[in-house]
Amino acid sequence: MTQELDQGEHRRLRILSKHAKKEDVEEFLRKAEGMNTLRDRKNVEAVLQVSVKANDERNPFIWI
Repeated sequence: MTQELDQGEHRRLRILSKHAKKEDVEEFLRKAEGMNTLRDRKNVEAVLQVSVKANDERNPFIWI
């Protein structure tokens, strides 16, 4: 389902998949830099933890 999502939207969902693209992760990180509230930062951290776990064995170089 995440592969069918619009390229410019739903980046948070696409990086959670086991087939995350480096471009999606980079764009998510760029947008995450602008999030300043504690709640937003915790949400970003949670999304990144799930994405890393989903992709570390399958695609270890996505996080380099």
